[in-house]
Amino acid sequence: MTRRYSGKMDGERWLGNRENKEVHDLERETPECKIAEIMDSGNEIAFRVFEDPKEQGYKNCPFCVDENAEDTCKV
Repeated sequence: MTRRYSGKMDGERWLGNRENKEVHDLERETPECKIAEIMDSGNEIAFRVFEDPKEQGYKNCPFCVDENAEDTCKV
């Protein structure tokens, strides 16, 4: 949970990678997500709700966002 308060996250659950337009779920993060590298590079962007990155063309991380995320992650 501490990553949600690191860098530019401000407590948000969804982290977008501006470089490859991929969205990650910080509550289901895996080592394959490489969140530290995203944050160290300054490419992170925080999203409050799952729909926001989807509207901006972000794709799901195959490691931490499952295909049912749209149904299960509504605020």
